[in-house]
Amino acid sequence: AEVVGRGPLENDMKRRALSLGIADRVTFHGFVADDQEVAAILASASVGVAAYNPNVESFTRWADPGKLKNYIGAGLPIVLTDVPPNARELAAEGVAELVEYDPADIAGAITRVLDSAGEFQRRRASALRYRTQYDWAEIMTTALANVGYST
Repeated sequence: AEVVGRGPLENDMKRRALSLGIADRVTFHGFVADDQEVAAILASASVGVAAYNPNVESFTRWADPGKLKNYIGAGLPIVLTDVPPNARELAAEGVAELVEYDPADIAGAITRVLDSAGEFQRRRASALRYRTQYDWAEIMTTALANVGYST
């Protein structure tokens, strides 16, 4: 497992990995400033997890979290709590599975995606299809068409 970023649960997660005897299989990268390094880490991933705590007032209730865009850009299926404003849209598009902020629920969703090649491929295809709307060529073509210019 690859964990990118820092947060209040980082030390707890490291202790938990040690106590479970899996510390040698979990890499805690901390904050990664280099976008290309983040992209390389995500390129080797199978599932993106964004388990935002719904009981904590945070900017993610009103912002579009960048990590979700990074996951989508990498074509990753996402396991996500229903906190960010675009969570339900991602679920409706087949990109994300919404879960409760509960370790068993999160683990179950990850397992469902990884246990079924068909499920993984379906969600990956959804992510790849969804990301095309953020491609500059698509954005510009649509914007120009909206002002009457056609190619």
